[in-house]
Amino acid sequence: MNTQTTPRPPTASVSGSLATPAPSIDLKEVKHTISVNYGIEGEASPLTSERDQNFRIATPEGKGFVCKITNPAEDRLVTDFQTQAMLHVERREPSRKHHGIIYSFTWLTFWR
Repeated sequence: MNTQTTPRPPTASVSGSLATPAPSIDLKEVKHTISVNYGIEGEASPLTSERDQNFRIATPEGKGFVCKITNPAEDRLVTDFQTQAMLHVERREPSRKHHGIIYSFTWLTFWR
């Protein structure tokens, strides 16, 4: 009995964002970009992610933000779906304090 298998070529989903390494932006650069573009100062700490690069930003005032840097191979529809899900929660539960989106023209989205 032959137990060896021939590797299969990656499917479209694997060859896309799953096969592309997550962005690798330096922590200092992230803090600088957030400060300059959004006026948010705070301590940044990396968050685990499969395909993206995410950071938690904790401000001295006690506010918290998440900075998500999307994988360049990610389909924009997937990113838009995530944003639309956040907007849906915001519309349905406006009293919740832990959500909201700060919009960006550079596809750098903050969820607070």
